[in-house]
Amino acid sequence: MQYQLYTYMKILIKLVLIAFLFISCSTDKKPNSNFFNGVNKSEKKIAFNTIALDTVVFDPIESSYNGFFDIYKNEINFIDQRFCWIFTFDKDGKIQSQNLGQGAGPNELDTGFIDAYKRLPNGKHLFMGSVFDVHIHDENWEREKKFVMKWNLTKAGWEINADNLDPDEQRLYSPHYENFKIQTNSNNNVYFTVEANHILFNKYYTKEYYDMSRIFADLDLESGKVKSVFGRKSREYLNYNYLGAYDTFDYVMDSKNQMYVNHPIDSLIYVYNDEHENIYTFGNAGKNMMTNYPEFNSQEIDGIMSIYQNKKPNTSYYTDVKHIEEKDIFFRSYHKPIAEGVDGLQIYKGNVLVADVDVPKGFKVAGYIDPYFYSDAILEEDELTLKAYKFTLPNIE
Repeated sequence: MQYQLYTYMKILIKLVLIAFLFISCSTDKKPNSNFFNGVNKSEKKIAFNTIALDTVVFDPIESSYNGFFDIYKNEINFIDQRFCWIFTFDKDGKIQSQNLGQGAGPNELDTGFIDAYKRLPNGKHLFMGSVFDVHIHDENWEREKKFVMKWNLTKAGWEINADNLDPDEQRLYSPHYENFKIQTNSNNNVYFTVEANHILFNKYYTKEYYDMSRIFADLDLESGKVKSVFGRKSREYLNYNYLGAYDTFDYVMDSKNQMYVNHPIDSLIYVYNDEHENIYTFGNAGKNMMTNYPEFNSQEIDGIMSIYQNKKPNTSYYTDVKHIEEKDIFFRSYHKPIAEGVDGLQIYKGNVLVADVDVPKGFKVAGYIDPYFYSDAILEEDELTLKAYKFTLPNIE
């Protein structure tokens, strides 16, 4: 819908800049094996084949209806990305409060668009906008701090060339807005997704991008500095040449500071410790996966958008992950070809696949309020209502 169009426009702007300046490059640096040498703990023990979904209709609100849910304790918060309102509901969809909104006041948010949001472990609210802007509000929604993140730019743009290209050079990277997500660990360290868009190092023209590029940034909230870029793309990408339309990924973190990384073309989920070492993997392929992924290496914007709009929807790929730590349940959503009319949801108990069920298109799990699991917001363009699915699971040993 409107948010997808907004995201595509960001992608287009980047691609136009790249197209004017395209040059190929090469590098002999090798990826760190620690990112992919964990033991595979995948198991499968199917316990059920369907889930029953009930629909929750939320109280009416004045909203752009561009946004997402964030579930915190017993609250369901709808983050209105366009108008910067935060609507808080109870588990039955009854409105409890409305906060922020665009503006320069102490209880307002002066970013034009909320690209990402995260409730910090200390209860404060962290927002990121579209121009590297970071906003922190306290538990009562009052502005505490805002800044533009500072990248460690060791070289000027014109100094970077094929002979000295370093994948750790922060100048190569920017937030990965196509699936932008913030996560924090127990020490309030902040991580966010990044992608390389340099003319010498990008997903549409550089094969080495899939082998060498970093995928995360580590942000220090005190100094505002990006401390490092790290992580790697799945080695599955190396079986192809250019899969720019499948460059997104999703991840979550747990209370042990472990990071779970899910790549769209890889059936495995990679678990990392706080030293960024792959300690193990788990995961099983979705049902009847259509993996005829279209490869594309071109400067033509029309061709790139055709991949996104016409070819990618007819393939299968993994999308979102959610870890409900108190229940030891891990959800992974995956896209099925449009013709099937449904998507898939895998349900893991620990590292054991216990169910792989059909769900409505675009379905992903937002969180848990006892006794229900809730989906992310259902937003219909022609229907100014806010809805969600809720469901329970059988006892799983």
